[in-house]
Amino acid sequence: MRRRGSRSIRKEGVYQEITSTTIFNVEKSVNLTTKFNFDTIRAIRFSRDYELAFLFTQSGSVPHYVLNVVDINNIDTWTLKETWGNGDYRGGHVNNNGTKVYGGLLSLIQFNLSTPYLMSSRTQVATLTVGGTGFIGGVTMNPDETKLFVQKYNSGSAIREFNLITPGDISGAVFVREVPFLPVNSVESSLTFINNGNGTLNGSNASEPPKFRTVSEPYTLNNLSASINLSGDNIFRIYGNEINQNQDLIYGIDSSTVLHQLKRN
Repeated sequence: MRRRGSRSIRKEGVYQEITSTTIFNVEKSVNLTTKFNFDTIRAIRFSRDYELAFLFTQSGSVPHYVLNVVDINNIDTWTLKETWGNGDYRGGHVNNNGTKVYGGLLSLIQFNLSTPYLMSSRTQVATLTVGGTGFIGGVTMNPDETKLFVQKYNSGSAIREFNLITPGDISGAVFVREVPFLPVNSVESSLTFINNGNGTLNGSNASEPPKFRTVSEPYTLNNLSASINLSGDNIFRIYGNEINQNQDLIYGIDSSTVLHQLKRN
């Protein structure tokens, strides 16, 4: 049996920087409906050791999913581990030690897990009224879990930033600011920090390619730049983006059913 923690975890500084000249092309694609009978997938998040992938769905009539990441370099090998709950969670997040999972559409819900990464051990403990307009499309935190960032889309895309009094606990979240995305008509719907926190990776909810932005201070929204389109294959509507440790593979959902693995050239 494969032991948790057998792979290297996220390490600050171990990555290939993503820049305006970085090119990603589709290396593999898996139709999740055909393989697993999944549908309406909107977000993907890895466990810290990259052994699990959490897939969040947007339909209240189907569950959310957890996959065993047998090989991080090959999405064809991933297998189903667990299904859990339901609800329209277009953005989701898993905390660093797997004891908290978050998801939501208009409000953000926090689940505490008595057994790390095991969703059947979950208890709903808090709900945060995120505010702003539109839907939750992306959720992430800084490394020490004292800052929460929620991407809103549909009625004006923006990121809303909160301070967390207790790390990882949204019940005491304090709103700090909202930073609109430029261009103002952007319809991006996912959020992941890249480049050691010096930028964000964003997906699209329309006919636009994945894109990224830069910031002037790690894991903040300070001087958030206008969008920079990722170069490569003409693949649109890739949302729910996640990235591997070395930043040479991006994983995104296309039209709720197809998982793409994009590889750096």
